[in-house]
Amino acid sequence: MKQGNSAMLKAVAVSLRENKQELADLMALELANDTEYGLGASIWSSSQVTIDRAIETLESGQIAVSGIVKSDPKLPSGGIGESGYGRELGPQGIREFVNVQQIWIA
Repeated sequence: MKQGNSAMLKAVAVSLRENKQELADLMALELANDTEYGLGASIWSSSQVTIDRAIETLESGQIAVSGIVKSDPKLPSGGIGESGYGRELGPQGIREFVNVQQIWIA
């Protein structure tokens, strides 16, 4: 095999492997979103492109990158879909328990 053909075949093989991984990532995201629930999700990757795509695509109240979903009392937490309505914790959560009163003085 000529030197040029070998390099071309290597380039094609790399391209096919990258496209196969991208297709697998897209299928995984589609599968993850194929539910009525959306409390938490996690993405495990070192590829910033994959992480950005997952963050933009996942339908979830919380997303953890290369770690487990957790909560912090200072940050709002909650799901979407059948995983709940509204938020708990943080300033957004405390407002769920506050009745706002409107007063008009003429």
